Amino acid sequence: MGGRHGNLASRGLAWALVQIPVLVVAAYLPVSTGRWPDEELLVSFPGAALVISGLGIVIVAALKLGRSLTPLPVPKPDATLQVGGLYRNVRHPIYAGAVMAVLGWSLWWCSWPGVLWTLVVFAFFDRKAAYEERWLLARFPDYQQYQRRTAKFFPFVY
Repeated sequence: MGGRHGNLASRGLAWALVQIPVLVVAAYLPVSTGRWPDEELLVSFPGAALVISGLGIVIVAALKLGRSLTPLPVPKPDATLQVGGLYRNVRHPIYAGAVMAVLGWSLWWCSWPGVLWTLVVFAFFDRKAAYEERWLLARFPDYQQYQRRTAKFFPFVY
């Protein structure tokens, strides 16, 4: 492939395209499965809190990236490495926030299939982040040091 399409393909367009159905299923699946009858209140409120927190993290992290933000896993040519704000504690706060929101959404709707789908979403973003990190290591000389001292998604956990 040549031209613009070859450039997009080489920048990981497939990752961005697969991300769409992964998140659409995450949004739809819990709503379509009904609710747990007895534990509703115990998980609905924490679920709502996770949705709000996760989306807040996504927004704050995206704003921190500014013009460097891209759905593609390959950094833009003029991108700078962000290591402050949320990026001080987590290398991929947008992905972590998305996983939190998906888990929260599933808990809010009390959906076991949704909770299980959260594992798929986590695995997808984990692999996308691994692909992205190869590019970040090649692009930014300080990334390896940053990678060693900073959690991938969740501080003290992963």
